[in-house]
Amino acid sequence: MINNSTILVAEKEQYLQDIIIRQLHRQGYQAIGVATGERALYQAQTIRPHLLIIDPMLPDINSIDVCRRIKQDNELQAIGIIITSVKNEEKDIIGGLDLGADDYITKPFSIHVLLARVRAVLHRSRFRAQEVI
Repeated sequence: MINNSTILVAEKEQYLQDIIIRQLHRQGYQAIGVATGERALYQAQTIRPHLLIIDPMLPDINSIDVCRRIKQDNELQAIGIIITSVKNEEKDIIGGLDLGADDYITKPFSIHVLLARVRAVLHRSRFRAQEVI
């Protein structure tokens, strides 16, 4: 399967980052991994991914700030965002979605569920991008 979407995976746990990236590659996506919020912002500005999968517990820059900065930047705001977190309380999920995240998945999660949500967010992001044009 060939896919032209680029996905940035910001995950501090290297083993989980590797699993996600490997599965995304198997689905034909271009996937790049980073372990800090600073690198996530840099890569978002540099490669302009279609989607960011982000762990809210990144070192250095809080992922809330990463999401906020992406959604406030006119050139980056079309990037879809999926938050993957161990925090599963209603207030955490609502807070993530209110920040502008397109989806929120609690850990542990099934890789198949993550891939389905990736497809859904990419589909919605493409639709939004067409509306802007």
